[in-house]
Amino acid sequence: MAIDDERIANDFERTLRRQIDRLEAFAAELIVELDTDEGRLETTRQNLERAVLMRQRLTNELNRLGFQSTVRNLYSDLATELEQEADGNAEQLAVSESSLAAFASNMTRNLDNAWFTMTGRIQETVEAAMLTNAPINDLVAGIAGPGRASIRLTAPLEADFKSWLNWSSSAVSTALSSMVRQIQIIEASEAGVRYFIYQGTTIATTRPFCRLMQGVVVTLDDLAAIGNDPKYSNIRKLRNKDGRQPPVIPSLGGWRCRHNLIATSLQDARDDGRRIFQRDGEELNQEAARLL
Repeated sequence: MAIDDERIANDFERTLRRQIDRLEAFAAELIVELDTDEGRLETTRQNLERAVLMRQRLTNELNRLGFQSTVRNLYSDLATELEQEADGNAEQLAVSESSLAAFASNMTRNLDNAWFTMTGRIQETVEAAMLTNAPINDLVAGIAGPGRASIRLTAPLEADFKSWLNWSSSAVSTALSSMVRQIQIIEASEAGVRYFIYQGTTIATTRPFCRLMQGVVVTLDDLAAIGNDPKYSNIRKLRNKDGRQPPVIPSLGGWRCRHNLIATSLQDARDDGRRIFQRDGEELNQEAARLL
């Protein structure tokens, strides 16, 4: 499948980054509205009300900056590519439409949940700063970014915005790649394909897990076993070495993984001298232990 999911993900990230940059400035304006006394935030009912309303005002501003349109454009762009790829094939189009619907539902939920969590942390940080009469400049600088000389808050708010941006971009990129793999797996399975080569380009940032699995012939059951079978606990630990990853099927190596599953047969795998997980899984698990 020739879907340019990387381009779609990059377009989404660039647009979202511009919106977040403007949102940070808006958040700083909200902080400046808080009442102060000699440069320190006052513990007042009015300030508490402003802090409580901050989450909703940030959400309203994000939508005003076009976030909902950005998400809709993402889905529309993807739908167009899927339709072009199907090229009139009714069965392939049906699979694509189902996968796109699942992708849209999951991404909407995940983006909304992450935004709610992030704005909640900002609200709590502002409330804590108000209750401790923190310097307002520290709070503004926490949003504005550089120059935080005397921050006495638990964490800069800028980190929350950037974390949400990075997570959102990573989630969209991962979900797009996973959706394409999902379609490929469904089509291959319906064609009777059972074996796949774990394949992709090895670069400097390739994960140890993907390096280990490069060229290995697997079934979907093998990939599921990596995620839950105690026999392959070292492979699972290696995959999660840099943090908890989404399910192996269909994300493979995890966040932003660019590897793919290439259809093959068991006979071709043997003829090519490839490692076959069903036969070599325990040996691969021992190799994973040495890489931890």
